[in-house]
Amino acid sequence: MPETKSRYKKMYNKKYYEDNKKKCIKKVMERYHEKREECIQYGIERYSRKRGELLKKANTKFTCECGGRYSYSTRARHIKTKKHKKYLDNLALSMCAVIVDEIDQIE
Repeated sequence: MPETKSRYKKMYNKKYYEDNKKKCIKKVMERYHEKREECIQYGIERYSRKRGELLKKANTKFTCECGGRYSYSTRARHIKTKKHKKYLDNLALSMCAVIVDEIDQIE
């Protein structure tokens, strides 16, 4: 029963936000400007509390299927590299070849 209520409440909140988007944004911006210094201070404190965790996450290295290595913060740049795009093209071609072979076997 509580799940149904929370689900309904989420749907209602989403619909209310969509119907009153400008009003909601205006209210949030007013609240921010009223408590601007508190918001800034909170952000600074939060960063200082989680700094080590954030840096650890940012410096974690990943190895891509294409053979490239990237960190969390440079993933988007890696996806755009020639090496990664070439790997995806070769993967797509091999998948097409497999599908064609399967179709030929069926016929």
